[in-house]
Amino acid sequence: MISRIEEQSHPMDEPQAIPPQLSVVIPSYNMAPHIGRCLASLMAQATSAAFEVIVVDSSNDGTDRLVRERFPDGLCIHLPRRTNAAMARNIGIRRARAPIVAFLDADCIADPHWVDAILKAHAGPFEVVSGAISPATPHTLAGLMLFAIEFSQFTPRNRARAVTFAPSCNLSARLEALIAVGLFPEEFDHSHDLVLCWRYGQLRRGPILFEPEIRVHHIFRARMGEALRHLTTLGRYSAKVRRACPMQGSFLLERPALVPLLVPLRYGRILGRLAQSSRDRWPAALCIACTPLILLGLAVWARGFMQGAKQ
Repeated sequence: MISRIEEQSHPMDEPQAIPPQLSVVIPSYNMAPHIGRCLASLMAQATSAAFEVIVVDSSNDGTDRLVRERFPDGLCIHLPRRTNAAMARNIGIRRARAPIVAFLDADCIADPHWVDAILKAHAGPFEVVSGAISPATPHTLAGLMLFAIEFSQFTPRNRARAVTFAPSCNLSARLEALIAVGLFPEEFDHSHDLVLCWRYGQLRRGPILFEPEIRVHHIFRARMGEALRHLTTLGRYSAKVRRACPMQGSFLLERPALVPLLVPLRYGRILGRLAQSSRDRWPAALCIACTPLILLGLAVWARGFMQGAKQ
């Protein structure tokens, strides 16, 4: 919790005279190679809206120094030891001054109209909004595999619609909605966004909006070994959160023999999503070409899920 951590706040400029309309919270751990592009995309926003940037960093690679030196318009909170992304996001929420809080990962690059698209979406009745995600260049086989498995339902060519889940790398919410759900669950190193969205659904405050005009480009892991380890971890935490919360798919915890059947089922869904959301069909064609890798990634995820189900 924030009270257990001695944080060092480094204001990178004088506080804005105009109260911000949006607070952007970025959790960071050893993201020096990527966070520069992330923050540069925020500084290049084509908007007249006032917004603040809060970086919550627990790195040991000098990320905090890089942020303070190269990007002076915002707030950098440096923590003395590594914290998970849920805790970092919660620290940022507690420091936010705007009525709407947006979450962006340090390895994501925001579209120039990202801020305006978020504010436009929240001008309606939706309290929680998800945006679109596409892979940043250069494209790698490992990165394309991760994109297909994790974010095929959130491509920019998908239509705006109500959803039940919003990934935290491109998520925004009204502050009162975040408070109502109790912020992000800090006991989970991964899949805490899944729990937050499930809790929000349980409150019946309204649906989550997917808005494809809110766009970010995600820098995925380039090495296959790292990508497969990441999928194993995601599978394990997918089971863990379902043991804590009776959400969709929880029945698999008691029927682990059914988990391998998710591999062809999920592959079919990925292919269908990419085919339906694209005007030129190239994403679906690429998915077919990468079938062996995607099936491998899904199998690794399923193995991680079974591991988590036993814990």
